[in-house]
Amino acid sequence: MALLTSCQRSFENVFDGFSVDVGCLSVSIPCRINGVPSEGMDVAIPFWGYCGAQMRPCTVSVSGLPQGMSVLSNKAASASAGGQLVLRVSADVDLGAGAYSGAVSLTFTVSEKKVVKKFLWTKVYDAKEFDAIREEIENAATNISSGTKTYSENLVNGLRDTIASLYVSRVEGDEATVAQLKSYITSRLDQTSEDYELKFSQRDEIIANLNGVLAEYMRDMETYIRFSAEGIEIGKKENSDELPYSVLLSNEKLSFRSYGVEVAYVQYNKLFITSAEVLDKISVGSAANGGYFDFITTSTGMGLKWRDV
Repeated sequence: MALLTSCQRSFENVFDGFSVDVGCLSVSIPCRINGVPSEGMDVAIPFWGYCGAQMRPCTVSVSGLPQGMSVLSNKAASASAGGQLVLRVSADVDLGAGAYSGAVSLTFTVSEKKVVKKFLWTKVYDAKEFDAIREEIENAATNISSGTKTYSENLVNGLRDTIASLYVSRVEGDEATVAQLKSYITSRLDQTSEDYELKFSQRDEIIANLNGVLAEYMRDMETYIRFSAEGIEIGKKENSDELPYSVLLSNEKLSFRSYGVEVAYVQYNKLFITSAEVLDKISVGSAANGGYFDFITTSTGMGLKWRDV
């Protein structure tokens, strides 16, 4: 269990010459992608009480602790030594029940005079957790690229032979409109100084004989997975142009993009979106609470009804 002692310090004047010096008033807690702390940690909060320049006995009480955080120890300050409060953050517990940040109230008492200060906690993504996920995806991408290349070569050769045979038979047997489809499936992993890009491509070539005029139409479809400092992006291209929508997984959130602009994102079990169109109903509640409130569409507008589990 790691003990954290280095964080923001605060000195506050109470009144009548009394004051409190607090050695730590904020902490950043490394978390997994689901917002749960990646490992347990203890946060030490040293404090001192003063009257002028003289140390005085000082105690602290704690309130507003979030789920997953508890008081490990609470040692009062004396006239000769500082006190220390230690808060424990438990691993694998949804800290704050899905909240991104919060505050704990610390009430200090010096010679019956009280002052309340806020200890702030904030979740941050654990870089080690994100790097492990990226490594797994990159390894999977390498395996996919190797296996798909062999499969693609065999598939393309087989398609060429089949289509050539079909084309010849159709031309010989029918001089009217002739259309054939050739599909080439390829994959590759491109690397630059800034990112990795795994591409899955499909090319459709339609060859048609219309009234004795040969026309060739070509369409390239490509799905890509791009790894960069910004995160992991998944999207699609057609004829070298990116299609409107893509998704980006970063170490902070899952973003949904339209033409490269974020239009919605998921962060800490919450969806953020500017506007939404619901075709049927919205349900609010849970089985644990006994049921749901359903907002439903009706012929005259919108209705609200309770639904038991």
